[in-house]
Amino acid sequence: MNYTAEQLAHTGLLMDLLPIGMVLSSGRRISRGNAIFADIFGYCPDDLIGKSWEMLFPSHHDFVELGDCWRGILSRDGQYCDERIMLRKNQEPVNVRVRGKCQDRRDPYLLLACTLELASSAAAASFSLSAREREIIDAMSNGLTSKQIGLKLGISHRTVETYRARLMTKVGARNATQLLALAS
Repeated sequence: MNYTAEQLAHTGLLMDLLPIGMVLSSGRRISRGNAIFADIFGYCPDDLIGKSWEMLFPSHHDFVELGDCWRGILSRDGQYCDERIMLRKNQEPVNVRVRGKCQDRRDPYLLLACTLELASSAAAASFSLSAREREIIDAMSNGLTSKQIGLKLGISHRTVETYRARLMTKVGARNATQLLALAS
């Protein structure tokens, strides 16, 4: 039987009882989410209803790129799972595991049910940072540019950029936001 997001939103008791973040979305807009889902991102559940998922992504590019990836896999398999960096209300990055299943593979975003949980990255557990790497991560988390970090640490900005590139490879980050989330 096929349901609309509105019909499923009225059956929210199950969502509220499950011990995992849950959300129903339609057209990449949040139709209903439970308190655990909202809490992962620092919101109240009602704050997210009707909002685009984009507000939880680090950038518009990430929202579009991941949306295209999910669309392809959902169209083929009907479900998908990944770990990704998203943003809390205060713009702090958070690593989450997202699992989704669509109602209709022909239009996977028409109705999509997802679970979300905080992810402890395997990469984060498998590396340690040198004192210099930690200094660079700390400076980055304070919003300093490579040139500013270089001046602060008495090294060239190119050396800082080399450290950043190696750190991204070391922790498996695709961008600076992910690097900060995984290495902090």
